[in-house]
Amino acid sequence: ERARVSCNLIDPVATGPLELYDAVASLVGAAGATVLGAELVGLIPVAVLDAIPRARWDALGLTAGRSVEARIALRAGTTRGSA
Repeated sequence: ERARVSCNLIDPVATGPLELYDAVASLVGAAGATVLGAELVGLIPVAVLDAIPRARWDALGLTAGRSVEARIALRAGTTRGSA
């Protein structure tokens, strides 16, 4: 059997994706199962991303391009010459 856990991180500085993943993995492990993966839907503040060890990014579905700041920079770069 499989289950999906979906959460909105209201204050990702206080409780970020790493803490949430580890809490879910602990509960799932206690039930005799394992977490298969994680997915970030949307963007994450770079300060939260930087607080997570890069070695954990793959398991959490994170990349540098998924930060709010990276998306703003990308957007600014693509729209700069189009005015």
